[in-house]
Amino acid sequence: SKCHDATTQADGLSLASADAYKALLQRSSAHSGARLVVPGKPQESYLVAKLQASAGIAGKRMPLDAPALLPCQLEMVRGWILAGAKEK
Repeated sequence: SKCHDATTQADGLSLASADAYKALLQRSSAHSGARLVVPGKPQESYLVAKLQASAGIAGKRMPLDAPALLPCQLEMVRGWILAGAKEK
């Protein structure tokens, strides 16, 4: 992701770092305060809200300046979170 790579780190979140998984589970949005990923609860996970451009998100839909995720891709993210957001 060009917004969350080792050099850009939007909101201070780098998905290129060794602890990216841990950061997703422990961080909250810098803008809304909502947790990025709430294991078992995609409806409470800010990541899902940003990916689907839900009302109330700060800024624009992710990925920024790229096509929206396909419905099947968004469902994979929701399914991963619903299943507990396991690392592997």
